[in-house]
Amino acid sequence: TREHVASLLAAKQAEGVLHLRAHPTAVAEVLFALSDGIALRLLADPGPDRRATVAAAAAAVRALLEDGDTP
Repeated sequence: TREHVASLLAAKQAEGVLHLRAHPTAVAEVLFALSDGIALRLLADPGPDRRATVAAAAAAVRALLEDGDTP
């Protein structure tokens, strides 16, 4: 799955849709690690409101995965 996502990211970068801040495989790995970590936190401690955590994760992803118009 990681390799499939990496190939999709690479294709979108080649099309000019995205500008990746790291190698596509590394970005895919970070995306999976981030989502795995958040999922584990939700399972381990489901009580707290995680909206701020999810917003921070989205900001981290945007830093790695910018649209094609971003230099």
